[in-house]
Amino acid sequence: MALSFGKVSGAIAAMHNETTAALVNLNADFTLIKLEAPAEYSALGNTISTKRKTDAEEGTLHRTARRLGALFKDVLPSTDELCRAYGTRVSEICSMLPTTTTQEHLGIFGSHLGLDITSIWAAATSGSAAIQAHLLACMLARIFPNQEAISLWVELVEKRKEWIRVKQGNTLYSSDHHNEIMASQQDISRSDLATWDSNARAWLQSADQAKQRQHIQTMLILNNASVPVNSEPQTYDSLMKAWTTALEAMNFLVKGIPQRVQDSATLLAVSSWHLYPDMIVHGTTHADVRQQDPLFPTGLFLTLGLQHV
Repeated sequence: MALSFGKVSGAIAAMHNETTAALVNLNADFTLIKLEAPAEYSALGNTISTKRKTDAEEGTLHRTARRLGALFKDVLPSTDELCRAYGTRVSEICSMLPTTTTQEHLGIFGSHLGLDITSIWAAATSGSAAIQAHLLACMLARIFPNQEAISLWVELVEKRKEWIRVKQGNTLYSSDHHNEIMASQQDISRSDLATWDSNARAWLQSADQAKQRQHIQTMLILNNASVPVNSEPQTYDSLMKAWTTALEAMNFLVKGIPQRVQDSATLLAVSSWHLYPDMIVHGTTHADVRQQDPLFPTGLFLTLGLQHV
């Protein structure tokens, strides 16, 4: 039996509406997804306070981690080995310092005291790109005052969203890039990014204390470096290059592949992520820096050329 044109049109419209509704629901539920943290991070779940764990898994920091991870996932390298090593180091540091769970007996303020690992747990339960976003937060917090770092985050997020919109406009089928488009439609406010930044700063302060000897040694080298992080003139390009360069170099080092770099992005990562490969430094003076970090193979070196020629 023939089907009338009107019925066909109605069926197509209904199907379109159902698809649109499904995408809207998917978009709405996107930040609610919680992943199981990798084994290297599992100890954190037992040391974080109940209040902070709830925020990390369900609250603002979790939503920010999910949104940042989704927004930048397609432009970041795969660094599973680095993410695992970072989890191991974070867990080690947590075992060295007082955590919130050991102070919850102190009453209403107990859950706010001790080591704050909220953003790390939020990232670990949000995916590898979210962990990478936390690593960038640590890099920015290391070298910029908080308001400047927050402004850099705002610019980075807006430029990435703009890049996705331009890409969508030049693509034959925008549905081929649905995940990127969905990520670009998520609201990441300055307030959200300020919280993301402040949590990274709190972590750096505690981790620097735990790794004091290595931290002081690395910061002496970083502060004496006479080369920039990179030479990109545009803020977005410079941030993305520093971020991806550091991720790739550190991931190779963790895998046992020596690296030679001519800018200070990777050294900034060493100081910010508390991962300490042995280094050969070529600057105003030559230095062999033996850190003896068990996360890196013996005899592996990061060679740094830290002087303009």
